[in-house]
Amino acid sequence: MEQTECYGVDLDGTLAEYHGWKGPDHVGKAIPKMLNKVKGWLDEGIRVVIFTARAQDPESIDAIVKWMKENGLPELEITNIKTNDISRIYDDRAIQIRRNEGSILGDEELMLEWTPIR
Repeated sequence: MEQTECYGVDLDGTLAEYHGWKGPDHVGKAIPKMLNKVKGWLDEGIRVVIFTARAQDPESIDAIVKWMKENGLPELEITNIKTNDISRIYDDRAIQIRRNEGSILGDEELMLEWTPIR
């Protein structure tokens, strides 16, 4: 049986607006462009998991599940563990590296704009 492709999508700053930590019960407004991408992938049969550091705190899970429901998403798996079945990760803090080489891919100017937000 062929395995379905799986995409990991970060929550804060990628799928939902993030303007600094406001506690485990607060999830920002949906980012329409990314929300629509996720819904499209689900329609195509792609498995999507919410890939977020929040998953390490059980208090955060209920707020994420509620947020998904309010934004028209099914109850997706929520994890902070990178597994072999996740073929792509969409994250506002990631910098892509060329496999087996270590060189940075992408626009270095954009990478200079990146700063961690807490």
